[in-house]
Amino acid sequence: RGLERLRRKSWRGVKGAEMESGLDACDVGKSQRMSLMALFLLLVPFGMEIDMSSVINAETPREWHLRDNMLVLWVTPYAGLVGGLLIAAATGDRWGRRTMLYLHSTIYVPSTVLAAAASSRSVFLSARFLMAVSLGLLVPCAVALMAEIMPRLHRARAVLLISALAPAVG
Repeated sequence: RGLERLRRKSWRGVKGAEMESGLDACDVGKSQRMSLMALFLLLVPFGMEIDMSSVINAETPREWHLRDNMLVLWVTPYAGLVGGLLIAAATGDRWGRRTMLYLHSTIYVPSTVLAAAASSRSVFLSARFLMAVSLGLLVPCAVALMAEIMPRLHRARAVLLISALAPAVG
């Protein structure tokens, strides 16, 4: 019955448990594989951000002649990441995961361009803060979205791939 409904794509009026059993009756399809790849590629910069923070923290203070009391400003990406995680946890269910992914892209792309073109510390730190907020928006929503669209047999592998392997590749 669940497989028939998946073939007909008539999900109106279907309760959550019935949809879940219909999803579990099927194997991983093309759209699920494409979603997995897209979310994987979206999460690769999360690992890059964590790796690059150590490089930036080592070199930039010397280049910009920062004093020791100014080094506290370098925690802004981590503060942004925590802020983004808290925002996503509070609003991901309310606004929808797709909306949060769009919001991530809308914030992340301009902030990376702004960080690359930054000519002052304040612009650079603000751009890095926005990048971290957007990555914080992405992580919980991507994991939850992957857990929702994958059949039960493949769910654990997909969530592991999204949450652990993608940042490691980055």
